[in-house]
Amino acid sequence: MWNVTNNLKAMKAIKARFKKWRQHWLEDLKNPWFVTLVLVWAIELWIVQEATLHPVLWKENVTVFKDQIFRFIFDLLMAYGLGSLFGATWLALFAAAGVIFYATVISFHLVYHRALSALTVLYQSSEGSTVIGAAIAELGWIFPVLIAVGLGKIVLVFLGHRYGRASFRKRISVTAGVVVIYLLFAFSVDYSHRNMRAIATYQTVDGLAYLFGYVPTWIAEVAYVDYEVVLERATDRLNEKSDRIGAIDPDVNLEGNIVILQVESLDFDLIDFEIDGREVIPNINAMAAEGMLYRALAMKWTGSCDADYTMLMEALPSVDFPSYRIEDLPFETSIVSQANERGYDTSFFHGVDGSFFQRRDGYERMGFDDLAFREEFIERHRLEDPEWTLPDGMLFDASIARINEQETPFLSMIITGTSHTPFWFETPGYERVFFPELASNIQNYFDSIAYVDREIGEYVQALPPNTTVLIYGDHSSGIDTPSVEYERTLVDDFGRVPAIIFNTSKPLFDEQISRLSEANLEDDLTLLDFATYAHRITGLTVER
Repeated sequence: MWNVTNNLKAMKAIKARFKKWRQHWLEDLKNPWFVTLVLVWAIELWIVQEATLHPVLWKENVTVFKDQIFRFIFDLLMAYGLGSLFGATWLALFAAAGVIFYATVISFHLVYHRALSALTVLYQSSEGSTVIGAAIAELGWIFPVLIAVGLGKIVLVFLGHRYGRASFRKRISVTAGVVVIYLLFAFSVDYSHRNMRAIATYQTVDGLAYLFGYVPTWIAEVAYVDYEVVLERATDRLNEKSDRIGAIDPDVNLEGNIVILQVESLDFDLIDFEIDGREVIPNINAMAAEGMLYRALAMKWTGSCDADYTMLMEALPSVDFPSYRIEDLPFETSIVSQANERGYDTSFFHGVDGSFFQRRDGYERMGFDDLAFREEFIERHRLEDPEWTLPDGMLFDASIARINEQETPFLSMIITGTSHTPFWFETPGYERVFFPELASNIQNYFDSIAYVDREIGEYVQALPPNTTVLIYGDHSSGIDTPSVEYERTLVDDFGRVPAIIFNTSKPLFDEQISRLSEANLEDDLTLLDFATYAHRITGLTVER
């Protein structure tokens, strides 16, 4: 009898509490400004997610539609819960922070064509902060739209509070109820539709966030993804090989001096492209005409460092965060180690800090005889107030100076930076010819890449005989310019980069069988294919 009585009392108490909670909920729903705020907030978040996330692990339309519906419910509950809990000042700050958040995930997606992950935020935030101006430039018209919507939300916040809000105690009650509903719904979806733990194995941030949204997915990343898993994934990719070029083109013997040029933002579509009858990159065009030319997809999962990692390690990079940050990867098995064993002098030059993508740590373990990042140039040349990246001409001069000091064969690698977005870096001694007056970053691209081309031409002319030059773009520029009829060829939203094998002593055009076949036009030819073939014919194939 006692148990029955107490159970009845408990049920009555729960029923009374639920009734009060429903009354509090209805009070909020009677406030039109608050309801409008919640709807605008949820819809805005859903649209940003829809634009920057992709259901990459499934194709069924019904499943995609379910994910979209479920995600909107999550967004609506989130907006309602936060809107109920916080006062006007905090909600206004949330609206302002939302502009920054949306701008960040959208610009990241525009550059990398994938979702921003928690691992990227944790391990690459310093790199992101250095190019914030370029990120805003990538957004274009989107940024002012985000600001306008953010201001509109702030107006709705203060209108809603002027209209009348429940007491803090009542708001706590409503928020607690929303949190319970949110968690119950999340656990239900996690159990019956898609398990969040899969982020630690096969599931991608794109695929999971398309259902749950960014923040829950980031929490899952931090909770379920650990260093050992990241290391295992990256190690497995070391063993993924691809050499479709070698299946067609012959093993040309190019053993001798080697130069590797990774050119910032070099589009394949620039090859033979002219503005008003003038070639934008005449020197690279000449190298492409005499050498072996390939159109490749440059992998860019975590940043531009993916390209040089692929070239130096002859392997696919990590998809989680920059490979150079994974300390236990066998960097000692790079082509640099191969060159050192053959008695080559090995040197590297880059106008950006060695901490950028943590390249310095990886390169030191690879065994370069000389590393010259921005810090070394500042010290050696006593530079004052240098830009984020140094003029590329300085890198080429330093490489030639070291080459001229050597009596042994050499491997010299240069990563350029002047043509990095937003294309406003110093170009000493170069007179702008395509857009004489500094204009938009889109127009600046052509003069910045023309400066790099000029420096490459002078550098190649100064190289000794029998030097093989491997030149490729780290990634596409992201630039289309209708005013000069320039439009990149996109395949699955990705541009392609040129990959060229050039020798200072002999033309290689006639050696390239694939140049005249459909094989060279395949849309999925990668830098790994190029690196594997190039290293074999130069005698630097990596053995693991």
